[in-house]
Amino acid sequence: MQLQYIMPRRQPPPTVPYIAKGKINSGLPTAIDKAVPDALKACTTGWKEESLKKRKFDVLTEDEYMNEHTGHGISDSYIKASTSMERHLSQHAKDMNASNTVSHLISDTVFADICAYTSQELARRNLQPVDPYEFKRFYATKLLRSRINLSTKKGWEVFMKPLAQTHGFTLMEYDRFNNILTSVRGYDGK
Repeated sequence: MQLQYIMPRRQPPPTVPYIAKGKINSGLPTAIDKAVPDALKACTTGWKEESLKKRKFDVLTEDEYMNEHTGHGISDSYIKASTSMERHLSQHAKDMNASNTVSHLISDTVFADICAYTSQELARRNLQPVDPYEFKRFYATKLLRSRINLSTKKGWEVFMKPLAQTHGFTLMEYDRFNNILTSVRGYDGK
């Protein structure tokens, strides 16, 4: 006897994302609400609750379920992505390293779009806009910074500055890094 699993059908993503306007009130006590960034609060003004009773389901056989939702498909995907990345980089006479992998995965167009949206927020705060070159430096610094388990300020002083001096690279200014970090946007803020 074959077991059957019922899986909900996937709905296509909305064509226009919902972007909350104004302060999001989480319903928490005021002191806590002020301390929690809006990005970490549930959107209370635009989410629509969906009834599971009205949702259509697909019935999958056990084999279909196992093929779609077990590690074999996922591990095969990672192996394929890895070999295709290595092949693509070697075709373009590039070494297989983190920098070349990121430049292959994230196009210049994506960096330009993020720069435009981030620059809107920086301008709103009366700060210098960011260009794609500076944003790539910020992104590389952010990736390097993510390896340190210290506060940003302490990590900068204890780890980042000595690392830059030892390996001979120029480190982005701490204040500029934080200004960009707190202004990064992936959508048009107009």
